[in-house]
Amino acid sequence: MTCRSEILNCAQEIYRNTGRNTFSIMDILDCMRRKRLKYEESTIRTHIVSWMCRNAPENLGTQRGELERVSRGLYRLFSSDNSGPLELKITQIFSPSSLVRPISESIDGRAYLESFGFKRAGDWFLEEGQLNSRLNDLPNSDHGLYAFVLGDQVLYIGKTSNSLKRRLYSYRRPGPSQRTNIRANAMLTDLLKTHPQVDIYSWVDPGSENADGLFLDKAAGYETALIRKLLPPWNKMK
Repeated sequence: MTCRSEILNCAQEIYRNTGRNTFSIMDILDCMRRKRLKYEESTIRTHIVSWMCRNAPENLGTQRGELERVSRGLYRLFSSDNSGPLELKITQIFSPSSLVRPISESIDGRAYLESFGFKRAGDWFLEEGQLNSRLNDLPNSDHGLYAFVLGDQVLYIGKTSNSLKRRLYSYRRPGPSQRTNIRANAMLTDLLKTHPQVDIYSWVDPGSENADGLFLDKAAGYETALIRKLLPPWNKMK
């Protein structure tokens, strides 16, 4: 592929991984180094600031218009028909692209979960290319909620009526008919190729009983409410 094509691929990858629609030259350089692409740094810089930048200074001789400089050192993708900045869409595939959230969404999901009462229980990581988990602080209850968190974004919220350890193991070793677990395993594995870990949070359902001795499942109601509040992208794919 050409240097131009790889720059565009990296710009889209940055958006998918971070939700940011802007990037710096260093972001592109880091991306291309991870891919071990053999382009000179000066060539990459020239493409971004000149040949591909629609509003580059006239003396730089712009040839294309796929990128737009938005501030000092920051660029974004621009539509090929000059209709405006390119807004990439969420794609429902098994890759880090499923992390994408609207740029306007600024809520700190991790802080919100912690204020709600969620506790960090461990993390996901890759071991010899396979999904594994470190579970450091498991709750005693077999009934509650769990969440997968990267940075300040909640990726997924789930409910379990089994032990959290058993529920998480089903993501590591999903059965052939467990489509949700297979999908989550693929997305976590793909995401962890570019991120060292994804944190696991848990919340214990205190439950309650009414006058008839019936257990009231608070976790079920809170799961729905939290998904509506935090909009975890992987829940939308269920």
